[in-house]
Amino acid sequence: MAVDKDLKELASTILKISGKDHDTWLTEQYQILINNSAKLITQSLKANADIQQ
Repeated sequence: MAVDKDLKELASTILKISGKDHDTWLTEQYQILINNSAKLITQSLKANADIQQ
């Protein structure tokens, strides 16, 4: 799915005005997603380990 250029431009402008680096902010968003999905990730890893045995 392509990123809506207008949305990205607006978000980038808001981040810039707020003094935040886009790449740093994006990395933080990835980390939040991973943290919020920790239970699912752990379950998947355990299920995969069981299949490998």
